[in-house]
Amino acid sequence: MSVRESDGAQGLEPASIVELFGRPVDQVSSISRQEPPVARLELACKTRRAVFGIMLSTGAAMLALATLLCEAGVAVAGLTGIVPVRVAALIMAAALACAAGLAGLSAVRGR
Repeated sequence: MSVRESDGAQGLEPASIVELFGRPVDQVSSISRQEPPVARLELACKTRRAVFGIMLSTGAAMLALATLLCEAGVAVAGLTGIVPVRVAALIMAAALACAAGLAGLSAVRGR
């Protein structure tokens, strides 16, 4: 049981129920005033990290696309020894369209 000091000769007397419930309420309100700045700081830090990760992922995707285009060009150049250039380009376009379709299908299915 909590006690409080009194001005009387008795020294210590039991704390009232209002005081017992008032202290936690005061503490909670104090914490709730202190918490938003901390949460804002934490959110800002996590946002910076997420933006940095998105930027890195976007850069990697752009490099992968450039690599894919170079590989498609090499494949077309290799096929020109067998078929005319226009036919080789159509073959590569069809192959890339099939690959894109399969990637999209697996993304829709979640696999």
